Amino acid sequence: MKHRYWVIAAAVIYSTPAMADSTEARCDIYPAGSDKVEKMLPCTFSQRQGFISIARNDDIRYELSPSGDAVGNFKDQQGRIVYRQSGLGDQGLIFRFPDISVFVYWSTAGLEPSDKDNPTAPFVTKDYDATTLLRCRGSGQTDFGTCAAGILRMEDGQASVVVLSPKGQAIHD
Repeated sequence: MKHRYWVIAAAVIYSTPAMADSTEARCDIYPAGSDKVEKMLPCTFSQRQGFISIARNDDIRYELSPSGDAVGNFKDQQGRIVYRQSGLGDQGLIFRFPDISVFVYWSTAGLEPSDKDNPTAPFVTKDYDATTLLRCRGSGQTDFGTCAAGILRMEDGQASVVVLSPKGQAIHD
């Protein structure tokens, strides 16, 4: 009788599905080799047993499988090589595809609309190490205005600066 209960318990344990970690995030998309963001949009980041999924809200999805023995090397669903890089510290991850780079930020604050009570909105010190207003102007404009910016501390004493252009477009440095 004891053996029967052990078999049932083992069957329950082994039939439990593997859990995946998943979180809502912000994806900043850059053309390969560019330092100008092309798109900033909500996305969902998931990982399970070394596999990664990034689902953008514009219906583009990346399915990454570990590749080789080196940590951070993946292949996407088309078989292309993708590299995961550090550099955003605890703020997110960078994925380098052949034609684009995807910066995944855990904070979605940059996606939120401006707040009249906070001149540096959508950047707030809850999500960024510092915020500020910078003097700026759009291409072809003669008058300067102000642009909100958020600053994140990164590894090795570096920083990531995100500035909203006069048109509301995020620009990363």
